[in-house]
Amino acid sequence: DRIRDVDMISWSNPSSLHDYGLKSAEILERSRQEISTALIANPKELIFTSGATESNHLAILGISESLKPGRIIISSVEHPAVISATQQIIKYGWEGDYLPVDKQGLINLDKLEQLLHKPTQIVSIIWGQSEVGTLQPIHEIGRLCRNNGVIFHTDATQILCQNKINWEELPIDLLSASAHKFQGPKGIGFLLCRENIIHLL
Repeated sequence: DRIRDVDMISWSNPSSLHDYGLKSAEILERSRQEISTALIANPKELIFTSGATESNHLAILGISESLKPGRIIISSVEHPAVISATQQIIKYGWEGDYLPVDKQGLINLDKLEQLLHKPTQIVSIIWGQSEVGTLQPIHEIGRLCRNNGVIFHTDATQILCQNKINWEELPIDLLSASAHKFQGPKGIGFLLCRENIIHLL
């Protein structure tokens, strides 16, 4: 019976009002609190997804649908999920600019800064590149975007397995991650989204 109860809680709809649903909702919210505490984030800014791919799509497609078409800037070494989301919004009138990288896999900050003017509205740069291990200067990128009123998203999937972050101090508006990269279960991810723009999703 206990095994059956655990199984029912795991698969119950947390929006349901029956006992299993209420228990599932309690587990979900406790998980949200624990993850938010670890990341030094506001629990209201944590959105659960099925993984980083969904998080990347939610960030780019969700934000773009709430804005007038402009320009999105991504690097040439992004995860396929970011590339496909970018290609999708280009079909709806957005411009896409792909920043090249040097032989170390780093973007050129001067080139990025030159592009941070209208119609640029979104920048998405992967934090840690899984193929070559390059870490982009996320703090500098974030500050440039913030100074120019541009929304900044990063895929941090490869970072959280080895690094602790302080979300409150990061100049990032949206951050994607997958739980299985830091010993969590597969099929779970999240998107951190600043409270001042979460209504755009």
